[in-house]
This record gives sequence, C-alpha cells and structure tokens, in this order.
Amino acid sequence: MKRELYIATLLVAANAVSALAQIKPVNNTFTLTDLHPANVSSQWDSLARAIDNTGRAVGDSRNAAARDDAFQTLPNAPFISGTSDDLGLLGGDVTSQAWAINKNGLIVGLSMSGTGSQRAFLFTPGSGLTNLNTTGSLGSLVISNAASIAAFGINDFGWIVGSFTTDGEDPKSFNAHSFLSFGPGSTQVLDSHFGSPAFSAANDVNNNGQIVGFLRHTASEQPQAYLFDTSSQHLTLIGALPGGSMSIALAVNDSGKVVGNSLTPPPNGVVAARSQHAFAFQDLNHNGVVDSGELIDLDPGDVTSGATAVNSSGTVVGYYGDLDFVNAGSSRAAIFANGRRTDLNTLVPAGTGGWTLRAAYGINDAGQIVGIMQGPTGAVHAFRLDPIVQKRL
Repeated sequence: MKRELYIATLLVAANAVSALAQIKPVNNTFTLTDLHPANVSSQWDSLARAIDNTGRAVGDSRNAAARDDAFQTLPNAPFISGTSDDLGLLGGDVTSQAWAINKNGLIVGLSMSGTGSQRAFLFTPGSGLTNLNTTGSLGSLVISNAASIAAFGINDFGWIVGSFTTDGEDPKSFNAHSFLSFGPGSTQVLDSHFGSPAFSAANDVNNNGQIVGFLRHTASEQPQAYLFDTSSQHLTLIGALPGGSMSIALAVNDSGKVVGNSLTPPPNGVVAARSQHAFAFQDLNHNGVVDSGELIDLDPGDVTSGATAVNSSGTVVGYYGDLDFVNAGSSRAAIFANGRRTDLNTLVPAGTGGWTLRAAYGINDAGQIVGIMQGPTGAVHAFRLDPIVQKRL
C-alpha cells in the first residue's frame, strides 16, 4: 500500500513469461476524487502516498506558511485542512510527510527541521506524533549515530522500517542505512543482517516480516534490490533486470511479490540514454534465489517507467514517462497487469476534468488508488481513484 520513493532516474531486455505475469486483465474503470479540492490556487499543493483498506489516505499538503504537513483522511473522504486530518509536526520542526498507514490507523513518516535534518515519526490515533528514535525504558534500543532518519513502511503488526544517515544527508539517498522498529525505544539497525553492506535502505515490510529495499556492498557498488525474510534470516539479492546495472525494491505484498525500478540497457543502443523500467519479482519455488521467469520487466519497451505499490491480489501501480517530483514532468499514472501497462487517465470514463494523473503511489485491496495529479494551470493535488462496480442484470 504504497507509494513514492527514489523517483530520480534509476534504471528491455527480456520479456519473461511466468505465472507472475498471469494477472487478471485490466478492465476496471474508476471515478476520480480530488483529495484537496479546497486549495485550487497552489502550484504545489498535496500528494497522497498510501491508502488503507478502509479508504484512509495519507500524504502531505502545503499549508498557509508554504510548508508541507503530513495528513490523513477519513475513509473515502478528501483531506480537510485545519481539522484532525492535519497530523502536525514533531516539536521544533517545520515540515512533515506521511508515508504509510496500517489497518489500525498507525501512520509513519518523517518530520523535518529548518536545517533539513529529519526524524522518523509514529502517529497513533488519539496520541499524535511520537519520535521513533527515542530512548524509552532501561534497555531500550535507539540508533545513537542517526543524524537524519525517516520511516517509510509499516505492517499491520506495527513493524516499522525506514532508513537513516549518519552525516545528516537525506535518508532517501543511496548513502543510507536500514532500520527496523517496533516503536519508540525499540529501533535497531538492520545492516548486520544483510552482511554489513556499506549502505542499505528498507522501504517496505509485509505481514510475514519480509522487508524490501536496496543495498550496496561497497561505496562504489550500484544499489541492488533485495528481499529479506526476518523469520528465516535469508537475504535474496534480486538484482537488476537483464543487462541493467542497478535496482530498488519499493513494496512487497503478503504473498512476497516485490515491485520496484531497475535500470535497463539504453534504448536502441544509445549510449548516452538511460532507461528505467518497472519490475516485479516473486520467489515462486521458494528456493531463496532468483530463477528464470521470477524477475520480470513489467513494461518492456523504450519508455521509462516505475512500479511503486502492489496490493494483496498482485495488482501493481506506478507511472511511466518523465516523472519530475517538483513539477510532475510529463509522466502518466499507470497500472501494470496482464503483461502490459495501462494509462490510468484512460480508465476514468467521466474524464479527469483537465487534470493529468501523473503517478500512482498506493493501492489497497479494494483496488482504490492514490497518487499525484497536475491541473492545466500547473497546480498539483493528491488524488484517489475508486473502482466502478459493474452491476449484474
């Protein structure tokens, strides 16, 4: 149920065919909801990163002070500023972002100071924001050398994953380190479980305790996507699509299906060009390695694309085209299924009202999708798509 991460360009070689690609054809259509309709003038207004199975969306929005604050919505409702939808900030900070939500309404993200230093937060309904990396009772765990830390994923049991840096650099950089937390006073570094790589990141965790992200064994190595099973302590290096040099895993569902982005060979042999493709991986025979047909290119061709989220049925969403996080670029939100990519803009029968759905970052088990869209004047808003139920006669 996620999200936007590492949208800087990463990433046709093989068009592998496997059971992983046998997804139901895309025949759903949607209605479109602007999640922040009250603000129609802002050029950069809001973004939704995740949605739970009740239709509660989370993300961040621009406030009156021109800074971003984390938000949540009520089920199937838009964001209303100035209400409890505003999650606020950790003390002394100036901006915040919500990245993930679980079935109990626990939300994780980051809160940022005026100097750019970040702190991971946990939002608990009725209690507000809490700093994840704080010392609690005697014997509690804290990452003492974390200069900047952010939480990106949470499962339904309250397991939280994210990344931190020791030099104050952005935790979303390639020079980060992974952590696992069970709440304030119980936050620990994960790198030792990965063979102590130079750098790593943890982006999502499912209800079976499987964690995904990327790692770099040495400072000169390119990021490589991984799947780590906390139960067996087995680390699967997913790697890149055939001919690619780097990859990042962004989300994993409870069946162990992993999605993300991978660099692929330049299109048409143009050396100066770079190509990033959405990928999916699943260890179908459960042998802990990447076998033929288990790592597939979700969007073979010459167009850049990325996979950001996957739900329990294996439906993948993301984007294709040039995704510029500041002005939304020329990208289009997409759904990947049945061996093809479909532009979500074409699946709204009533039309989008002049808005362009730029990227999808989250999908729940009901097929509701959230992300970011851009209006004809350049304004950027969070959106939600709701599947249209086909009635039987």
